Amino acid sequence: MEITQRICEERRRTIENCLEKSSESIEELEKRQREIEKLSIQIGEILKYHNEKQLDHSMRIQALEKRPVKLWDKAISGFLGAVGGSLAAALLSLII
Repeated sequence: MEITQRICEERRRTIENCLEKSSESIEELEKRQREIEKLSIQIGEILKYHNEKQLDHSMRIQALEKRPVKLWDKAISGFLGAVGGSLAAALLSLII
């Protein structure tokens, strides 16, 4: 009977040690999970910020790309206006 009681006590201590280690592991895992949640929130905020910046940059790039085209269109319009005005003036001078 003495041996059975000793075996039972040893098993109880072994189980208590395992339970203690398990609860420590669970606490550590919960702590890591909270950190992961914080990091995922921070990553979401960073992505939102970068998306806003990317949209701003793409709008600015589009404006810069359109600028030379607008200048070229103005130059062509000015040239055509000058040629048209010259032709009109020449036609009027022939008529008068």
